[in-house]
Amino acid sequence: GADNQLLFRVCLECNEIEWQLGSHTGHAWTVVTTEPTCTSQGYDTKTCSICGQTEEYDYTDIIDHTWGTEYSYDGSYHWYDCETCDNVKEQAEHDVTDNGDCSICGQLIGATAGVLYDVSLDGEYAEVIGYEGSATKIRFAETYNDLPVRTIYKEAFKDNDTITSVVIPDSVTSIGNYAFADCNRLTSVVIGDGVTSIGDYAFAYCYDLASVELGDSVTSIGYEAFFNCNRLTSVVIPDSVTSIGSYAFAYCYDLASVELGDGVTAIGYSAFNGCSNLTSVAIPDSVTSIGNEAFSNCNNLQYTTYGNAKYLGNENNPYYALIVSVNKNYSSYTIHEDTKIIADYALYGSSRLTSVTIPDSVTAIGEYAFYNCDNLTSVEIGDGVTSIGDYAFAYCESLTNVVIGDSVTSISYGAFSESYNLTSV
Repeated sequence: GADNQLLFRVCLECNEIEWQLGSHTGHAWTVVTTEPTCTSQGYDTKTCSICGQTEEYDYTDIIDHTWGTEYSYDGSYHWYDCETCDNVKEQAEHDVTDNGDCSICGQLIGATAGVLYDVSLDGEYAEVIGYEGSATKIRFAETYNDLPVRTIYKEAFKDNDTITSVVIPDSVTSIGNYAFADCNRLTSVVIGDGVTSIGDYAFAYCYDLASVELGDSVTSIGYEAFFNCNRLTSVVIPDSVTSIGSYAFAYCYDLASVELGDGVTAIGYSAFNGCSNLTSVAIPDSVTSIGNEAFSNCNNLQYTTYGNAKYLGNENNPYYALIVSVNKNYSSYTIHEDTKIIADYALYGSSRLTSVTIPDSVTAIGEYAFYNCDNLTSVEIGDGVTSIGDYAFAYCESLTNVVIGDSVTSISYGAFSESYNLTSV
């Protein structure tokens, strides 16, 4: 019980002794309780903070499984999972109704009755051409007359006011124009991994559409494909997508989260225009062009501001794309040395701008980027730029001198048209 006892401990490997002064009348225990599960007992573990000795005691019995409240399922069976272990209960085969859903678990398993199919004109595949059923949940067959179902024909479900959900199988490769446009009650869509293209207006004006899963093979999202889908809150664009069409997600007012895949190269005109709840978007390094007003009227979108201009980028480079000016009335704009692309119409109509230097980091100058900059007299285009877009410097009436870098491979239509005073290139 003395305050200055000589304490020691011995290394079990080399027998070295470590000494220290202190007081010790017994172990100093700390206790940790491990709760029982459906696979193992519970117990208390006490550990001495002085010598490190551990002991387990007060074992408690294994408890019952914690079963999930919703069925898990695959193409053949449904069951309940234990949330703690790998055990399942009540596994049984689906009881598929004529509408394609299981009468027990409610999941769409088979093809829905009432969907109309026809053989393509070349006889190579089958198409979905319409619907005459009454089911609200739609799942398409993968084959018809021993032919794979490849396409959903244009306007196949247009103006349908019954369907609420759609599952598109992997056999389908394309969704036609207006295929599900104006389906007022449609709330969820799952697009299989076989689909490569989503047509123009494919899901436009589906006001209640809240959930969209895009398959891993989609390469293009068409013009106004999801236009005015007001309740869509988030979208994940897979890496397979290379182009997002004009107005593709425009006026999706509730859209708050957009994740762009690393394959996207082109974001179309007004693609996300009017998405007033969108606060942030990361522009991947694959993007080479951003259309005019792609993010216009996204009033809560957070830009990075530099040199009187607004930028969007990603975690590694917040200055990846120069999108628009803070105000068109500034006399100078500095392009950040990390900027890769200048978006379409970025500095359009900046009438007081007199000169601009485009750094070597920039690879592409978008359409109309400096259109109608009345007082612009000289331009120096860095050695990184490979393309100059349509009308990029058109109607720059004071422009006299342009220096074009060594990497430019294309100068597009009307790039310097109506720049009457240009004398040196």
